[in-house]
Amino acid sequence: MPTFEDNLINLLFQEKLINKEQALNLQQTKEQETGQTIEEIIKEKKIILEKDLIKAKSKLLNIPNVELLGKKIKRDCFRVISEDLAKNYKMIVFEKDNEKIKIAMINPDDFKAQEVIEFIARENNLEVEYYITDSKSLEYYLIQYSSLTTEIKEALQTAEELKVVKKEEEKKYSEDETYQGAPISKVVSVIFKHAVEGLASDIHIEPTADETRVRYRMDGILHTSLVLPKDVHSAIISRIKVMSNLKLDETRIPQDGRIRLKMGGQFIDFRISILPLMDNEKVVIRVLDTSNKVLTLDQLGFFKDKIKLIEENIKKPHGILLVTGPTGCGKSTTLFALLSMLNNEKINISTLEDPIEYFIKGVNQSQTKSALGFTFASGLRTLLRQDPDIIMVGEIRDDETTELVIHAGLTGHFVLSTLHTNDAFGAIPRLIDMKAKPFLLANVLNIIIAQRLVRRLCKNCKEQITLSSEEADKILADLNGLSKEVIPKGINLNKPLKIYRPKGCIYCKNTGYQGRIAISEVLNITNEMRKKIIRAEKEMLNFDEELKKQNFVTLKQDGLLKVLLGFTSLEEVWAVTED
Repeated sequence: MPTFEDNLINLLFQEKLINKEQALNLQQTKEQETGQTIEEIIKEKKIILEKDLIKAKSKLLNIPNVELLGKKIKRDCFRVISEDLAKNYKMIVFEKDNEKIKIAMINPDDFKAQEVIEFIARENNLEVEYYITDSKSLEYYLIQYSSLTTEIKEALQTAEELKVVKKEEEKKYSEDETYQGAPISKVVSVIFKHAVEGLASDIHIEPTADETRVRYRMDGILHTSLVLPKDVHSAIISRIKVMSNLKLDETRIPQDGRIRLKMGGQFIDFRISILPLMDNEKVVIRVLDTSNKVLTLDQLGFFKDKIKLIEENIKKPHGILLVTGPTGCGKSTTLFALLSMLNNEKINISTLEDPIEYFIKGVNQSQTKSALGFTFASGLRTLLRQDPDIIMVGEIRDDETTELVIHAGLTGHFVLSTLHTNDAFGAIPRLIDMKAKPFLLANVLNIIIAQRLVRRLCKNCKEQITLSSEEADKILADLNGLSKEVIPKGINLNKPLKIYRPKGCIYCKNTGYQGRIAISEVLNITNEMRKKIIRAEKEMLNFDEELKKQNFVTLKQDGLLKVLLGFTSLEEVWAVTED
């Protein structure tokens, strides 16, 4: 039976791209099993032009060919597959929309490469359209990946050249003035660009004894990505201050600002925080992709029983829903998932945020500005005169905001907000400590959600292990007493317990993790609990009996269930739940 290479030789001969002698030579070389493919021999000996070879393969495989040399590829395409995957499997994503990606390959008959792209497409709910392309298009594409280190080096080299020119011409410019120009602008631009492309949530630019370190926080973990000369640090800070309209000559007190840039056809907000150190300044930048699609509770990692309980509570016409946890645990993301569930044209939803992280069509979103006196408290007073049905307050920070939130919940409004506490139960004494009157709090509080974020195991490389008897006993002790109703299908609590651990592969940059998932606890405020909250100033709060009745699952228990399902690792859950 003729092979693909036999068919290729015949087609090239039929198309008069090679003569009979060349066809015979190719066939003989193939039979000698030199280890080279027919295509490699044709390219090496330059028997025909590569574009003609591509056209022949396109006809033979019935796959359209595309030439990408010189064409600009949108930045979104570069986020679908990593540079390593593109190089390894010789494939290019050159077009992308919400439903489909177009991928060009050097070898579209490479089934392993097809498996990789099909896996990525399934993860992102995308269809794949295959094309064949040439090696020059691939090289042109790979150059556009623009290595962070290379771009930074080029910018810094230009800066050094400017310094030399300055000295030669003996111009009376300060060092900072030299660095403030195009080279440092390029350095800052590259730092921002690679943070967005790497899906970093924060950028840390910090001086050390003899250098400047740039770190990105990805999936909750800081990674050092770049080390710069110490003498460019002040210039980088100054450039960021200029971009965010901060005071250049103020280095004694902290400053906060914002930058909005258009990258890859979408607007990205950068929230700037500058902190004076002993002899310099450090900047931390929060990356906010305002075009991010709001996730559902299911996508965030909430189990069905918790989603059902939350849905029952957000249907109530008034009261308060709180999401609690430390900074960076995804509280705002959960609030916006809830707002998306509530949003419809029949109700008026208004928000007070700092900053606005997501935009939802039909929701009136306001950005607080503390420097101008527009705080959560003052903004909430105004919102109450805007005829709202639902109010979202970014955070309850002080006694005044606490009082106004409770007042709003008692006067027929449904209020969603966040609070910094370690667990759901801790929100109640925290609010009382912020001067909330227990009898009012008891009547207005509906439900409290506490959460943390843990890294999600890479689906492509996670490996199953069997726990030791001691480790299994520890997990079973923590899960002891859980009702069968809250244990998801697929979990077997009999020994030996099997879980998954991170391994590392090309898909997850050898970290073993891809993305994050929430572990949570949901406290439903029942009538019995309300009676105890009213007596909170006289008696110690104890909800043990009520928690058993509502099949309450703690943060740690929720995390362990996700470990047993293979969503995350045991180490991740211990890290965020162990005292």
